[in-house]
Amino acid sequence: MQDFDKNELIAQLLACGSDDSLNELMAQYKETMNRKEIIKKHMQKFHPKTMEFRTDHYDGRVYTNIELPNGKLKRVKKKTTEELEDYLIGYYRGDFTTTIRDIYEKWISYEIKRSVNNARKIQWTWNKYFEGSSIADVDIKTVSQGELDELFMDLCLNYRKADEKRQKEAALKKGLPTRNIEGRYMTERQAQDAKSVLNLIFDYALANEIIEKNIARNITNATRNKDYLEVPSAKTTEEEVFSDEEIITLMNKALELFKKTKNTIYLGLVLNFHIGLREGELIALQFDDFNLENQILTVSRQEIDNTEVDANGKIHKNGFKISTRLKKGWKSRDITLDADAVRLVSFIREANIQAGYGEIEWLFINADGERRHKKAIDKALENVCNQAEILHRSNHKIRKTFISNLFRSRQFSLVEIRDQAGHRDGAMTLSVYGHCTTPAAEKARKMDSTFSSPEMKALEEEIGKAVKMA
Repeated sequence: MQDFDKNELIAQLLACGSDDSLNELMAQYKETMNRKEIIKKHMQKFHPKTMEFRTDHYDGRVYTNIELPNGKLKRVKKKTTEELEDYLIGYYRGDFTTTIRDIYEKWISYEIKRSVNNARKIQWTWNKYFEGSSIADVDIKTVSQGELDELFMDLCLNYRKADEKRQKEAALKKGLPTRNIEGRYMTERQAQDAKSVLNLIFDYALANEIIEKNIARNITNATRNKDYLEVPSAKTTEEEVFSDEEIITLMNKALELFKKTKNTIYLGLVLNFHIGLREGELIALQFDDFNLENQILTVSRQEIDNTEVDANGKIHKNGFKISTRLKKGWKSRDITLDADAVRLVSFIREANIQAGYGEIEWLFINADGERRHKKAIDKALENVCNQAEILHRSNHKIRKTFISNLFRSRQFSLVEIRDQAGHRDGAMTLSVYGHCTTPAAEKARKMDSTFSSPEMKALEEEIGKAVKMA
């Protein structure tokens, strides 16, 4: 803190050559005296005997206490006396804003250091649901449970208006009419996603002793109210997995397109019905990952989005990169191949050689001899489905089909299927990925064999006679 000696101040005042320099000097003097008065009052309250900050003998940092709004004391430590004084000046002047937005900005900076990809998802959720909302600008220290419940409910209700605005802006850019556009209601899943981010913002504030309790975790009704949340209908089996007939149709069309384009990504679609990989894992495969003799594939890498942080702390996607860390934290996993998968890998290698790419390590490469990216899988699958005239589904549905067929075979234990899929929780494998892929005719035959009996047939004949007599 700059100190003004009385004689020195007089000398500086006499030396001022203009009104501007005089005003600047007086402003500095007032600021210094104001700061001194603030520090003096603090010292009289917390250090009345010594009028000095205490020093921690272990780390050498200076510290003091401040009184929180709830009356409790909080210790503040800084490296130097100047840093501690600056903190106290800001604290007593109210420079430290504590709106939900302010805490989010601090928290997202912390998350960026931990995981840029995770921070990018958080930023996307914040921008979609909280940016521009009234809940973002309330003081996290003073908001009550009732106020927070109401604000979050408004957030869910206002989503429809915001969605309608987004849709109309997108339509105008394309030159399309906007008259019949209506906003969609927030779904239960979206409300849960928004609340999860709010929970974590309050967790961060709690960990940093800004608040004493995370009241965001007590919000329940807002995420379950069916009056203003859309409850999406459960997807049918036909939407979740490919039928046996569709698989054959898709494979034949993929082969046809491979013959036409020589693009091995079409063979990769066929291969994935036999190995069930995530698209990032599939596109990152190398030939050395396969032990074809022993029918084993070692999955040890995946393609992920490459994210960067700009000077303003905003996260942006910038292409793709290879990560040697798989989803769920796996370093690698071995999966067993069937004979068809072994032959398909050999065909892909031969196709690359025939195309003049030589012994390139990647399975899927473009015309320039460079590795393809996972977008190529989505584009190829959409092309195949459209030309085969079957419902377009994502690569994730191929993965679900593969896992469901493992269950259907009844030749593998749950643990084996879990490991093949790369999951940590077998219950999740069964409940989320286990869909019935048995054809309808076969299910009908099973029902007949289960419930049909001579006694039932005799009863049905009697019922028929009774109906005719009536």
